[in-house]
Amino acid sequence: MGKILICPECGKIVVSKSGRKSIHDECRANRDIRRKELVQHSMFTIFKRDDFRCAYCGKSPIEDHVKLVLDHVRSYSSAENNSIYNLITCCEECNMHKGALNLDINVYKRIIQRNIEKNKGISVETQAWLDEFFEEYYTEAKTGTVWPSSRLDKWQPQQDDCYATM
Repeated sequence: MGKILICPECGKIVVSKSGRKSIHDECRANRDIRRKELVQHSMFTIFKRDDFRCAYCGKSPIEDHVKLVLDHVRSYSSAENNSIYNLITCCEECNMHKGALNLDINVYKRIIQRNIEKNKGISVETQAWLDEFFEEYYTEAKTGTVWPSSRLDKWQPQQDDCYATM
């Protein structure tokens, strides 16, 4: 037998079969859509900063038909650093090849310096927003927790002169 609860998203009554916190399917779908939009906006900002090219091999999705992903320059497992200075655009092939390995310290320093220069095109407010967003995003992925909609409402993409337009 189910337990009657209040949906934390909309405040309506919902029956939970497990007796644990439950939300309406429609509320869950809306939350998931908003989360996906925020992730896409944040990734787009990093891709645009990196000229939509793999920072390791220089390939692009248009010319070389590669899929771009985000990579932690210093592996997440060793540093847990989700700052935009430690995130870089790379193709899936380079990402798979690098894996959780850390780069040579000289290569790492060169990439971080490159990111510092390229991040100058992103306002300080947007840099702080992205750093906080990615920190929570990767923490969520690591712990398996899901943000409630109230948490998602906090993340409003910042408008930036050269990076916010899509």
